[in-house]
Amino acid sequence: MLSFLTLFMVIANAVAAALVYFSQNKNWETKRRVTILMIVFGVMYLLISILYLLSSIGIDTSKLPDNAKTLLISAFVPVNIIVFIPFLIRSYVKVEERELGEKKFENRAKLAGVIFIIVIIMEFFTLRSSIKNIFNQYEAQMEKRQEQIENTQSTTQNKIYSNSIEEIEENTNVVEYKTYTNMTKQNSIENDLGGVDRPTPSDDVVR
Repeated sequence: MLSFLTLFMVIANAVAAALVYFSQNKNWETKRRVTILMIVFGVMYLLISILYLLSSIGIDTSKLPDNAKTLLISAFVPVNIIVFIPFLIRSYVKVEERELGEKKFENRAKLAGVIFIIVIIMEFFTLRSSIKNIFNQYEAQMEKRQEQIENTQSTTQNKIYSNSIEEIEENTNVVEYKTYTNMTKQNSIENDLGGVDRPTPSDDVVR
């Protein structure tokens, strides 16, 4: 989801900047047009930042990835700019060129303001849903990672236990083998001693 938001953010911001810049009067100085462009993005960024704070109430955003907030805000800012700002700028330019009356411009501005409020309310719930989705995905990843760590630790402990058992069995076998070898040697010595001829009392008497 974050990769999609990144791509969308780059494209949307580029389109928004182009629309705002080229919607202005071509006779205006470049410095003025760039200044208006920066003011538009600054005000909209501040507004969406406040909306983000309100929509994240009750959600532990400290657990979210560091770039999640930036991506979400940067994705919503150009959308609002594209929908409303070029329309208002072109209307203002027409007023300057006397192609549109001031009254009609005021009506357009009021209509745009009402629609903007409705869009902001919709964006509040969309932002909140997006934050929850990112939070849930992050929690799922952390649980999966924790499970992998626990499985790795369990496997390691089992290997250690198995190696210990094998070592004990091996040592036991060695001890048993040595014991058996010693007993065999002892029996062999006793058998050898039992086969030697010893003088008997009857032999001494005969002599």
